[in-house]
Amino acid sequence: MALEHIIRNSILEGHMEEKIKVICFLVTAEGPKADLPEGFPVHLPKDVLVGNELRLQQMIEERGLDFPKLVRGKHSVAAVLYPQIISETDGGLGMGVRDFMAGCCAGVFPSRYDPFLLTGLEAGREGTPSVVSRVCGFSDAIKTIESLIEGLGGVIVVDNIDLSYYETVLEYALAISYFTRNFVDDRVKYKLLCREAFLLAKDMDWRKPAEQYYELISGARFCMRENENPAKSKN
Repeated sequence: MALEHIIRNSILEGHMEEKIKVICFLVTAEGPKADLPEGFPVHLPKDVLVGNELRLQQMIEERGLDFPKLVRGKHSVAAVLYPQIISETDGGLGMGVRDFMAGCCAGVFPSRYDPFLLTGLEAGREGTPSVVSRVCGFSDAIKTIESLIEGLGGVIVVDNIDLSYYETVLEYALAISYFTRNFVDDRVKYKLLCREAFLLAKDMDWRKPAEQYYELISGARFCMRENENPAKSKN
């Protein structure tokens, strides 16, 4: 709702054109789904939803952010629940995670518990800027790269620790509107923001630590060392 008010005010003030429409995909699923109806996720019958998916869909409808109101021109912002594991055969957009990330204007990751937030890096890998919460470790990683843009860069951090709930929501909305405005009005600057998000993901090089962590929890590293010892003793 905060983003809707920001976009509408920008249109009224002449900063954005009347035809601007923003669609926010809420990608969250409590498990993979089968036999989805044609037109999913715009056509989203309640009987395919479970748990928190039902609560989110109800929130969308109560706030008037459902897709039909966007089509009829009553709103500039719509929220579309995507209660499915993203894949090329998911019965919806039919896109892999990388294509989905690349097709978005920005990624929003309002995590309140992630120790790092790999999804932020996955977005950056596709050159997609993002909005992340301060609580995740990824927010500290932003300090490791020199900014190409003065002020806000390819990743915006929202303080969800010290700010109140409503202040935090407003900060998320302002960050999304920042990327939207540049995507529409200043494509050169937007491309620099995308480039900065990509460089940050590249600079982090998360594949190596992920492989080391996998070796640690799977025991592969220790098995390899045990296999190496006999060879060393023969030498």
